[in-house]
Amino acid sequence: MNRPMPPPMPSPMQMGIPPVPLMQIQHSNFYLPQSGQFVQQPGYFQQHHSLPQQSLPQPMMPSPVPPYSYQDFEKNLFKAIEDSAKFRVLVVDELATTILASCFKMHQITDMGITLVENLFKKRQPLPLEAVYLIEPTRESIELLKGDYSGNRPRYSCAHIFFLHECSEIFIREIGNSPVANFVHTLTELEYAFLPIESHIFSLDSRETGSRYPQSQAPDTQSRQTFDLEIIANRLVTLCQTLNECPRLCFQNGMKINSQLATLVQQKLSHRRGLDPQLGQGPHKDKSILLIVDRSIDLVSPLLHELTFQAMVYDIVENIEDDLYTIGHGSTLDLLDRDPIWAQYRHEHVANRIDEFQSKKKKKPDLKKDPDDDHTKQIKNYRKLIDEAWIRERRMEEDTLVGMTKLIDQCIKHFSDVAEIECRLEQDLVMGQDDNNQPLLVDQGRLATLCSNGIFSPEDKIRVILLNMFIRDETDESYIDRMFKCGNLDSSYYKLVVGFCKWFGAQLMLPNIDVLSPMSEQTKVLKLMPSVRELLSKYPFKKWCLPQKGHRSERWEPEYVVSRWNPYLLDLMESCISGKLDPKAFNLLPSCFSGQGDRLEIEKDGAVGISLRFKGGGEAGGKSTARNTYQGNRGNSLNNHVGPRLIICVLGGFTFSETRSAYKITKHCVEARLAASDTGFDRGANHDGRSGLLSKMGRPNPDLTAGKSNLENVLSSGGGLGWNWEVFLGGTHVLTPKTFLQDLKDLGDPFSQENGHSQGYTNLALE
Repeated sequence: MNRPMPPPMPSPMQMGIPPVPLMQIQHSNFYLPQSGQFVQQPGYFQQHHSLPQQSLPQPMMPSPVPPYSYQDFEKNLFKAIEDSAKFRVLVVDELATTILASCFKMHQITDMGITLVENLFKKRQPLPLEAVYLIEPTRESIELLKGDYSGNRPRYSCAHIFFLHECSEIFIREIGNSPVANFVHTLTELEYAFLPIESHIFSLDSRETGSRYPQSQAPDTQSRQTFDLEIIANRLVTLCQTLNECPRLCFQNGMKINSQLATLVQQKLSHRRGLDPQLGQGPHKDKSILLIVDRSIDLVSPLLHELTFQAMVYDIVENIEDDLYTIGHGSTLDLLDRDPIWAQYRHEHVANRIDEFQSKKKKKPDLKKDPDDDHTKQIKNYRKLIDEAWIRERRMEEDTLVGMTKLIDQCIKHFSDVAEIECRLEQDLVMGQDDNNQPLLVDQGRLATLCSNGIFSPEDKIRVILLNMFIRDETDESYIDRMFKCGNLDSSYYKLVVGFCKWFGAQLMLPNIDVLSPMSEQTKVLKLMPSVRELLSKYPFKKWCLPQKGHRSERWEPEYVVSRWNPYLLDLMESCISGKLDPKAFNLLPSCFSGQGDRLEIEKDGAVGISLRFKGGGEAGGKSTARNTYQGNRGNSLNNHVGPRLIICVLGGFTFSETRSAYKITKHCVEARLAASDTGFDRGANHDGRSGLLSKMGRPNPDLTAGKSNLENVLSSGGGLGWNWEVFLGGTHVLTPKTFLQDLKDLGDPFSQENGHSQGYTNLALE
């Protein structure tokens, strides 16, 4: 039955409600004209955990990034305005669309009274309905919002405005002084402008900003740079607020824009701390760090062929859309945390679980078998429903196993046909030694053989060429020319080389707008300047990234010779946690607020820091923080984690191999803390590194640094693996090899549109 359309809503003026005064439109509150009061909004979308006080946390992944859920939106957005009307229009921008799509299906939105979802930036027709705006407070969106109510005929009967993050005073004043103020029934800030991807992985959903990040160094992009920095800073601040963190800011040296972003984030955090003094409060929260780096810190990982399941699937499998793999016959596999089987195996090497999946596939569940449950058999009235639910669950599990097996088959086939040769060469190049640990001699024959082989795609060839170009201390244009001719690569791929080198801070072309046009035949060929040789040899982070330079941590022997490389971010995470960041490469901003976290005294047995058996604030803990601020009570909400956090933001994108490293570090921190607690660790005692829980597990100590015990990393200063550290990794967007190459191409395109004109380059002909 179709729902009857409601009658047109009168304007607030027709209802006898006075316009909202300018000074009454306040941050983080929403106005209810019907009652003439401002109501403080609940702020963060909270997750309440009710655990027994004496319960022991699991020694694996602790608290996740708390994503929006169906219940969160229903409570804090839709139910907050449910009394005003039965039918509404939902108006969203791009970021809001992405966030909603991550937790809603269309029928769930319609069940909450939304009859139509419209894009703010597209042409829309007037409707006699209330409008719910879920948008970012940017200049463009504010102008469109005001335009909806500026004419003689308003587009909607009234407006419920929900901003994803803090709205500036300028925009608030503009709204208050414009006709839209007469139609505003709700005005609030949700403080949530990032996209949770996995439990400890987030995205700022800003690929365009990240892909052109090196280009923002140019003088003619200052206005765009300011806009980009504001977007990234606002989204990072909402992440920190969601995690209840007010971290110290640390940034990578090199690009000036890194320090500008770090300073801007610190200013915004300081402002939010002034509004909410409880932000960042808790045991050892003053040690939390927000590290801002750019993609130039490790240009190797995005190019390598990664052989762990998740990374390889996103590299080679085509039919993946919106993190859904199409199995066939209408079935899909969810490649996110929601699928427990995928979440369990995504970081495994593809060769590890072949036999296990094949055996599971052979043992298909018997869908005709009744559930063996005496209690279920006694409930005759619900027997059919229970059986249907049981069968549906078994079918979903079977679909997952079938999908996972198909993915593994594709990965193994690709490795056998193509990737094995590439992987061995790539690993030898980046490690500086062969699989027998012998120093790698200069062998251009293997590279030339690979480039001339027709079974490899042009994209695979350019990936190896870029890797070799990065590793060589002497690279000039003649070498690039030879490799391109050997690989029979189209000259358009030179754009990727240009974009790749821009991450070194190099302007490889001389701008000359008047010489060429985009239609010129000469634009098909781009030529490097001879200065590339010097730029590559002096690139500062090259010595930190490559193992042959002697600055990487030595690790346990890898299980597979084709998977010897570890992302440089793994070393960087260790250095941050241990307080050993190189001051030449990273700067730590002076804190504008002193940490006021609760401090635990050292236990009598000598154990350092916080035991995992200690439960933080909230219902399950010994302390909760009750506040009357708009953020609400955080004591038992989304932060049961006790201890500091390391939040890393990679501008320019992050890879799946780096996300695996973040989980690895968090897991080792938990294991090290448990080991220290079990042994009653004494800082002055000697330990063999195999005591406590690790020895009980019957496996070698999985320490991250060779020759050291996990217990030695429990530092009295609060650093080290023993301090219950949690690592969260994110950035402007997720990088796969395909997206990274596309980003390089866009970055190296001389005719990319900046400030309304094209940039051409002189010297565009190859000999």
